[in-house]
Amino acid sequence: MTTTIGDVAARAGVSTATVSRVLTGAGGARPDTRKRVMKSARELGYRPSGVARSLKLRTTRTLGLIITDIANPFFPELVRAVEDAARERDYGVLLCNSGEDTGREAAYLELLAERRVDGVVIASSGVGRRHRAWLAKAPLPVVLVNCASPSVPLPTILSDNRAGAALAIEHLVALGHRRIGHVTAPARNEAAAERLEGARDALRAAGLDPDALLVAEGDGHVAGGADAAGELLRADPRLTAIFAYNDLSAIGAVRAIRACALRVPEDVSVVGFDDVDLAAYADPPLTTVVQETASMGRWAVARLLDRLAGGPAVAETVMLPVRLEVRASTAPARATGTAVSVKPSASFRIVGVQHVSLPIEPGGQDLARSFYVDLLGLPEKPVPQTLPQHLVWVDAGSQEIHLLVEDGAVDLNPRSRRHPCLEVDDVSTLRATLVASGVETEDEDFPLPGRRRFFARDPFGNLIEFVTFEHGR
Repeated sequence: MTTTIGDVAARAGVSTATVSRVLTGAGGARPDTRKRVMKSARELGYRPSGVARSLKLRTTRTLGLIITDIANPFFPELVRAVEDAARERDYGVLLCNSGEDTGREAAYLELLAERRVDGVVIASSGVGRRHRAWLAKAPLPVVLVNCASPSVPLPTILSDNRAGAALAIEHLVALGHRRIGHVTAPARNEAAAERLEGARDALRAAGLDPDALLVAEGDGHVAGGADAAGELLRADPRLTAIFAYNDLSAIGAVRAIRACALRVPEDVSVVGFDDVDLAAYADPPLTTVVQETASMGRWAVARLLDRLAGGPAVAETVMLPVRLEVRASTAPARATGTAVSVKPSASFRIVGVQHVSLPIEPGGQDLARSFYVDLLGLPEKPVPQTLPQHLVWVDAGSQEIHLLVEDGAVDLNPRSRRHPCLEVDDVSTLRATLVASGVETEDEDFPLPGRRRFFARDPFGNLIEFVTFEHGR
């Protein structure tokens, strides 16, 4: 049976009003009376009704906190800072994980208001835009962390995302990187556009073309970061650095780079953003832009409690500086700047066609070498001066592949334009290597006994056939 305030009063020999004054700290009771009341409450296991106390004191001593994604290690650090700061002032925290779902965000805003929390900290990107009407008439104090509400003036604390991205790119440029990619996040993430612009600012300041920055969209998580980084590496096999939207995306980028048989940072450097706890323990430890996450959480709680204590409603915006933490995921750019890939162990020889000439685009010799020489491992032969139109001439056993610029001045002989067939001792190993490097492959239409083959296209769209004869030719 639940112990009531009347039970405490009866045991202490006082009125219920006296018990109420003692337990709420209102004062007015003699020291000996207070001791009797507290002793009786302990002996009976009495717990005051939080609801009743809240109604009387007009406070629940509870703050609401809405975050985007509890699985992202940035947010647990923020939650810890908010909770620590609140507990220091005898406040609890009610946590809401929105998952970037508009419906859940709206439901949580209403729930927190119904639960009569004393104030709300919002650290969920896009809430300021998606719920302007609610924020404009908010029934309780609100503070924004790492997100903004342009049309509703509210106390806001932000990291300098643009400057942080610029720091990352400046670091890479100083290491000699010129072919840089950026893994961004979906447009709903307010910081994504700022970090992209900061990266372009740094390239522009270094005298580089900001539009040369390759950009692929991730999702802010490891898997999306890996997919986006793979897209960047396929778009430019000579890429030497990737700057990622956040640390999770950066860790995904490391995974994608290694899937292409490349090394971090020897072949491709990686920079993240946030400096979550995991960043220092990643393999390799991650170079990243540091946000002062704990400072943001503590500032938000301080602003709310100042307002609850009767302070003025000041809609200030604080921009916290960021810094770069250099670790082992960045290094000087490769000296050659050419595509790097592990050469397959399979051996090659051309079969079926004597000499094959393939067209390539003007200025495409480096890209041709990255595919035929670096990736396939075919040795390059010196081009005779009598054949200046040959940009790349590779040797496959006793025969050759000529790669030429076809611009009207050079017209390839139709007989030489047949696709080359390269005999290889293990098509499975070769195909796995090509797929890991982002090369699309195709199965043959009509398989024959004793032969395994597949097709792939070089960077200029030329068809290449790879075949293994299982029982001899």
